Amino acid sequence: MTPRDDASTAPNDGADGAAYEAEVLPGLAPFAREELRATRHARLGPKPADPARADALPFVWQGGPIPVARLRTVTALHRVLTFDVPRPKALLGDAHLRRIADEIRSVVRGSAAPFHALRLEAAGKDSPVMRRLRDALARATGLPDDPEGGDLQLRVRPTVGSAPGGAPGGGWEVLIRTTPRPLSVRDWRVRNLPGGLNACVAAAAWRWIGHAPGQRVLNAMCGSGTLLAERAALGAAARLDGVDLDPDALEAAEANLRAAGLSVRSDLSGGPEAAQVELRLADAAATPFGDASFDVVVADPPWGDAMGEVADLHRSYAAFLREAARLVPVGGSALIVTHALRAFDAALEDVGGAWRAQGTVRVFHGGHRPALQHLIRR
Repeated sequence: MTPRDDASTAPNDGADGAAYEAEVLPGLAPFAREELRATRHARLGPKPADPARADALPFVWQGGPIPVARLRTVTALHRVLTFDVPRPKALLGDAHLRRIADEIRSVVRGSAAPFHALRLEAAGKDSPVMRRLRDALARATGLPDDPEGGDLQLRVRPTVGSAPGGAPGGGWEVLIRTTPRPLSVRDWRVRNLPGGLNACVAAAAWRWIGHAPGQRVLNAMCGSGTLLAERAALGAAARLDGVDLDPDALEAAEANLRAAGLSVRSDLSGGPEAAQVELRLADAAATPFGDASFDVVVADPPWGDAMGEVADLHRSYAAFLREAARLVPVGGSALIVTHALRAFDAALEDVGGAWRAQGTVRVFHGGHRPALQHLIRR
């Protein structure tokens, strides 16, 4: 995927539309840009100088309501208001305060889920000026100020491009998150497991390797089912299977997939014969499936992160890669999310010519730097 360059400058409000900012995990900016571009109503700013490090994409929206359900690689969406003022204190002026309050009310009306309280994030948020701003907005909008638990999140910052602290004439921005929860918090996730894959990363994986309707998919070491749920959200597949050795993981995956509206058949609880997803209690390195049963194998192994001794990682990855090579035909693909890059590279070399490395995407989140490894079966 190679997004096109845009000639537009950084967006702002005007006759052409309203300014927004898409928050993304560093590494996923190219995928989020493509999702925004596909809406046909987003005028994007210039591509980030380093897409691997970019954590925000500014754009102007020129249509009706933004289809947030289609922005699966975007962590959060913010409405951006820009004020040509030298200091945040000026935001307490009647016209500016009324503009912020009106936009908050617009966000509340347009949200599918209710908001309960305001939370302001800014440098010096407990300063006298910021406290006055919080109190004034609470009175104007009817939403109480809750500095810790407020779900209508506001951010006040110097205008992007101005000096830290707001250089004179640089201006200030108010960002309003448009949903009570980040978009990365999926409605289908009713069961969590430690170390579960971020849903935005899973969505990017499928945008990268493709999601054709006839695809036969195996999610090895499926954990809580994130990769399966995000694949199902993109459309029909000929087959969706998951395997995991941990009964707790299989139970969590079943709960999440059912919450996503999918029918599930599981080794633990049974289910309909023609279920959309089948979950098996099995070793990912010794599955019960026949040769070339799948077109793509995906996995987010916990090795090198939540579990696994360093000395065993090379052997574990090699065993899995051999089994994955048996399960897909020549030209089939695999996508593995790995934290143990050296062990993975050594294992890939160990399995000989079974796989060709197609590309790597590095993602930064929560103190982790996992790599998405795309492989093609030789």
